[in-house]
Amino acid sequence: MFYFDKARFDERLPGASPDIAQATDRIAERYIETLNPAKTASQVRRLLVALLPSGKADQEIIADRLNRSASTLQRQLQAEGLSYRAVLQSTRRSLAERYGSGRGLPANH
Repeated sequence: MFYFDKARFDERLPGASPDIAQATDRIAERYIETLNPAKTASQVRRLLVALLPSGKADQEIIADRLNRSASTLQRQLQAEGLSYRAVLQSTRRSLAERYGSGRGLPANH
């Protein structure tokens, strides 16, 4: 176990840049949002990774697998600031990058 003096956490780091810290926080927050399994977009991404290789990954099939209508799925994604098309394109791009780097499918596939 580690113990730290509480006062040390309030000290400014040498060379610290508030602009970089804010930008890094925004990037981290966006990334963490993609990992939240409760988010509709995360559920859609997981299904897309599993179904894209079969070619059976249209919005109707994804919605059915999530036990909701396609219109409800679209509304839920819109509430997260996304669309099915945007999630599909980003998932395809991510998979293409993984394949291109030789890493293959994600471990949970």
